[in-house]
Amino acid sequence: MSYHVNEQFFLSWNESSAYVLGFWLANGSIYRDQVIFNTEDLEQLTLIKNLMESNHPFYYGRQLRISNVNLARDLRRVVSVETGVSRRDAMKAGTVELPRLERSLMHHLIRGYFDGNGRFYLEGTRRVITSFTCASEAFLEEIRDELLHAGCANSNIHRRDNPFGTTYELKYYKKDTDKIYEWIYDEATCFRRTHRDRYIEGKKALGEEEDIA
Repeated sequence: MSYHVNEQFFLSWNESSAYVLGFWLANGSIYRDQVIFNTEDLEQLTLIKNLMESNHPFYYGRQLRISNVNLARDLRRVVSVETGVSRRDAMKAGTVELPRLERSLMHHLIRGYFDGNGRFYLEGTRRVITSFTCASEAFLEEIRDELLHAGCANSNIHRRDNPFGTTYELKYYKKDTDKIYEWIYDEATCFRRTHRDRYIEGKKALGEEEDIA
């Protein structure tokens, strides 16, 4: 079978390419000429596959591997990850920076990252919380800067040590969570449905449906 993909996907920037780039920064890797996306959410993998106009198969029900020399080369150029270095190792080393796209596209990029390494969740009966996680504190600082520009508070980044290594978490509460929801989903046509629904379900549980934009 012949496989295909839009190999110019990362050469021009729009909602789809910004979103996929963000998701790759959270849950992707490059191996030789393969651009790889990892998640156990098949609906999300299918979304990525369709946005990239790919017919490549899924592996183990949780991985999409797209083999294309030009696509892999262009992605490496955008994220500054050298050949032979994994995305996670580059993140841990602090060498991956948040790509600087046009201001009108940054919320799509952040939404893509959030759909890979973020979540909304309900804290008891008090409030809905937004959480971003990353192996790089510096990368989360850049996300925080973007959220500051969107009107959110200057939230703290917390270090989490566990048997698998160190991760960092950036959290927002109540009013800032509402601002993040409104910002990242502004004119959005591609997103992880389960992530958005958690916010909506949380607001309904709190009796705050009127606050949902």
